[in-house]
Amino acid sequence: MEKRTFLAIILSLVILFGWQWFFGPKSRRPVTTPAVTDTREVSPAISPRQKNLAPAIPSQKSVAKFQIETDNVIYVLSMDEASIVNCFLKEERLKEKTTVELVLNGKLLNDKNTGIWSNILTKNQSYQATFVRSAGDFDIEKTFYFSNGSYLVDIKYTISNKTKSPQSFEGLTLSVGPGLGTDVKELKENIRLLRVISYSQKKVEKLKPGDYQFPLKWAGIDNRYFLSVFLRTNDDFKNIKVEKAEKLPLMEISTGKIDFLPSEKKSFSTIAYIGPKGYTHLKGIKVDPVRSGTSCYDTSNRVDGLKPNLEKAVDFGFFGDLGELALSALNYIYKFTHNYGWAIFIISVILNIIFYPLSKKSFTSAQKMKSVQEDVKALQVKYKSDHKKMNSETWALYKAKGVNPFSGCLPMLVQLPIFWALFTMLRNAYELRGAPFIFWITDLSAKDPYYILPILMGGGMFLQQWMSTNTADPTQKQMMIMMPIIFTVMFLGFPSGLVIYWLTNSIITVLEQWLVFKKVKA
Repeated sequence: MEKRTFLAIILSLVILFGWQWFFGPKSRRPVTTPAVTDTREVSPAISPRQKNLAPAIPSQKSVAKFQIETDNVIYVLSMDEASIVNCFLKEERLKEKTTVELVLNGKLLNDKNTGIWSNILTKNQSYQATFVRSAGDFDIEKTFYFSNGSYLVDIKYTISNKTKSPQSFEGLTLSVGPGLGTDVKELKENIRLLRVISYSQKKVEKLKPGDYQFPLKWAGIDNRYFLSVFLRTNDDFKNIKVEKAEKLPLMEISTGKIDFLPSEKKSFSTIAYIGPKGYTHLKGIKVDPVRSGTSCYDTSNRVDGLKPNLEKAVDFGFFGDLGELALSALNYIYKFTHNYGWAIFIISVILNIIFYPLSKKSFTSAQKMKSVQEDVKALQVKYKSDHKKMNSETWALYKAKGVNPFSGCLPMLVQLPIFWALFTMLRNAYELRGAPFIFWITDLSAKDPYYILPILMGGGMFLQQWMSTNTADPTQKQMMIMMPIIFTVMFLGFPSGLVIYWLTNSIITVLEQWLVFKKVKA
């Protein structure tokens, strides 16, 4: 029984990890980006005087830059392609109060291949930046609108035909990338996790290099904890182009060619979200579908706002619905505990109570299996030359004794979807980033720095196996030793929040086994 249980667990994990490998984010070879390291280690209290920050490319050294700071983000804008060259996300909720540079190796919201623009100073507009340039027969004005308490950026264009004859304009092209920045701790995995994704109505799709129509909701680039996307609030930008630059994903949106009547003036706009992938925060975002050029803001309380469903960008893995449910349950319990670690502990206890009938059946079956092992051995010796007869007699013995050798697998297999949902949720939920538990556990989304929890978990699993395994069987003895070791090694690099769940589960399971075995013996 234990051998089948072990094989079922390993097979299930192989399937789940295989699914994540083939259908999850594809691996890419790391790219050396020395400039990223320098810009990422910036103090959260960046002075307004720090306007001449390290440029992304050498040609930008002589291009003027200026800074706009909101409650959540510090934007550094450049006249080169009217772009955002630095985007420092403030994370004051974290213990260390860091900033994260979201510009990885290029620019954000830049007009590709348009050269140097001029900047127009606007009085009493501290959260607004306007750039202008001439392109042949056209005058182009581009304005960024930022606001406090929001990660939304509104971009509005005004294009004027300077001539008294019909003209055709080549179109507007906005881009994000290449890549997207992240926390220093996540840099090692960032290249592998970068995706170009889009969402219409049913599911998030990963976009390979090529040309696409703009989806119904949004499209952009993400990594584990951050997101940079364009929202569809009108039909101004209809086309998407995905390519790679320095092996990093780059995405562009464009209008296509635009026809103008003599002296005609036209306006175009779009909205971008550049910020954290917090599921709860993203789910509450609403935007006004008609932009009038006012400051961009998060209209969470407006009844006329459209929901772009940005929360769909959060990857909860194969069992996505269970992952969302687990996060909702965590957030609910967190309201009372004010500690996600204790919330995970409570969820583990609740799940063990729910699954106790199945566990009881499994433990009872395990105890019965131990009681018939001597009879099974006798049958194996008696019919060692006739395997067919040996199998039929063994199953007859199981039936006579009321033993089901497969019942021990059921509780583990039932819990596997929940385990995987918790695993992906704890890995990808921004809400748990930097969330402390107690003592040395300061980040539930990161591994235990001292590996204490995984070792304790392995010890709990060994005790659990020892209580249910027939130690007279050499094969089962090996399983009893190997299974906890394998799981301990696996969990060394897993999020400490997940290890807390599994450790709690192991401790409660041992207690349940002890109670069941005590009643069976009585």
